[in-house]
Amino acid sequence: MGSSARRGTTQTARCEDCDEELTPRQHVAADFLIGGHATIDADELLSFDAAFYGSYFPSLTVSPENG
Repeated sequence: MGSSARRGTTQTARCEDCDEELTPRQHVAADFLIGGHATIDADELLSFDAAFYGSYFPSLTVSPENG
């Protein structure tokens, strides 16, 4: 890979209501694969993104809980 090759880009967008900068998730497919697998085959998931997993996998226990 040459020095001019791009390995990835940071994407940003602005909220139309408050003009705050929003950064999209970069690993959406992997996050859903992990959450789905944990929901079916695990008792609990260790992640510091409990809000994401709680939103999409409400029956999944995530630790540590955000508080």
